[in-house]
Amino acid sequence: MKLTSRLIACHMTTLIIVATLLSVACAPGSMVVLATTAEPTSTATPTATPSPAPGLIPTSTPVFKSVSDQQKQDFIKKTGEYTYDNMKNKLFCVGAREDKIYNLGVVNYDCNSTFREVVVQGWLLSYREENGNLVLEVGFDSRDSTERVIKDVLIPLYFYQQNRGSGIGLGFINYDFWERADSTITDLGMKNNANSIVDQISNFMDKPMLFEFYSYFSAVPRLIELYGEKAAKSSVDLINSNSSAVNQLLCEISDNGENIKYSVTFEPESGALILAGVYACFN
Repeated sequence: MKLTSRLIACHMTTLIIVATLLSVACAPGSMVVLATTAEPTSTATPTATPSPAPGLIPTSTPVFKSVSDQQKQDFIKKTGEYTYDNMKNKLFCVGAREDKIYNLGVVNYDCNSTFREVVVQGWLLSYREENGNLVLEVGFDSRDSTERVIKDVLIPLYFYQQNRGSGIGLGFINYDFWERADSTITDLGMKNNANSIVDQISNFMDKPMLFEFYSYFSAVPRLIELYGEKAAKSSVDLINSNSSAVNQLLCEISDNGENIKYSVTFEPESGALILAGVYACFN
């Protein structure tokens, strides 16, 4: 499953950079977790959030922005402004005639012996600063697309602060036109300043974005060359826990008609969804 040839070409130019944010092992196989359907609720699925290391200076005014609780309930129940008909014109699509409009679910899945890339379309419902992370509440269509689920997705601001100067950050890719097949895309590079990340993310409150989770599980000499041994190793260690959370996400959200199969080689310590990059129309 591919987005467009232009997106892949642009993404591959930053493959090594974004790859520092994940390290997971996977190979084609069978689903390892059964999909479950939760009762409608406005509370995001709890996740284990990495704790910032001692010495982190917290923000004096914690960041918080959210849609209303009623809007979250409407989103989950697909009512009001959150019916498919009301949302479809905002969703990501491909094809000269909008041949495919993607649900809030998997848009791209690619896995080989070197890396795994998972790109999902989600609806941003809130963000908050917590334990040195920017925690995004992101909504998705359920596996059978009959309901919706809300998940916490983490941006590790504290980690970027601790590794200032290394170049490690959150990758941003801009679409000139979100819903058009002829849209050009631009790599905006890595953002590691908390204010700039929040400024970018805030533009998409109550809108869809593409969220990228990345794995890089072969040798990492290039990462060490780019960021130094300490920063490269720390980034890999941070995201080693991402595997089970991404696999669980794949089991719970719409796969947009694709039969995704996978397996993992180890049990992680945490269930946090830690973000590697985002695609959106930043103009």
